[in-house]
Amino acid sequence: MSGLAAVLGMLAGGAVSWWAAGWSTTCTVLVTAGGNTLNDHQDVEADRMSHPERPLPMGQIGRAAALSLALGEIAVAVALGWLVSSLFGLIVLIAVLTLLAYEWRLKAEGLPGNVAIGCLVGLAFVGGGAAAGDPWPSAGLGVLAAVAASGREIAKDIVDAPGDSARRTWPMRVGVERAGRGAAILLAAAVLLSPVPYLLGTLSVWYLAAVLAPDLMLAWAIRLLPSRPARAERLVKVGMLGVLGAFLVGVLT
Repeated sequence: MSGLAAVLGMLAGGAVSWWAAGWSTTCTVLVTAGGNTLNDHQDVEADRMSHPERPLPMGQIGRAAALSLALGEIAVAVALGWLVSSLFGLIVLIAVLTLLAYEWRLKAEGLPGNVAIGCLVGLAFVGGGAAAGDPWPSAGLGVLAAVAASGREIAKDIVDAPGDSARRTWPMRVGVERAGRGAAILLAAAVLLSPVPYLLGTLSVWYLAAVLAPDLMLAWAIRLLPSRPARAERLVKVGMLGVLGAFLVGVLT
């Protein structure tokens, strides 16, 4: 999904060479992969309860190997980023620093950690625009994605609350009910903001038709959050993928 976000950012940002498109997409995927691997390394004990099917809790890979893989992916992404352009390299560096700050500080702070992950999702679009030479047309896509992703991160923490004894997530700080309201507000904001890329002239009118179904999924997820947070979180993920599809329709038409 992050690689697709980078491609959409490029299409919104203008013409881009195949060389720049390939390397910038690879960088985005590597940063995301490195971040997910590092997160699994840091959260292995909590995942033994919440996600026992993941490779580390199952013993399919050791913690040292996972850490080496994560740092290798991140290092290659940073090195390749500067080959695309100085602006893209700077955005990759900001993303990596945000990612490291999340793992070693912000994740333990609750809501700031959720927002940090949302911003990283938004940066994927902005980075794609930077690779094409103009990050501003893709900024609207990035803001919309960041708001929705922040809401999903809170929903994920609600689902994972039983196994998160090692850290104080936002649901643990303020309670599941209040955190659910916060997630609902962010998801509702994403739905209300969904016409903005069209209004800014970034996407065509066909985007409005294509984004209707994902908006309905997000709205239904809001309804499910209080009683069925796990299903709501999965529905948000599918809805966000649908929004990416709507973005694609909008930039291609």
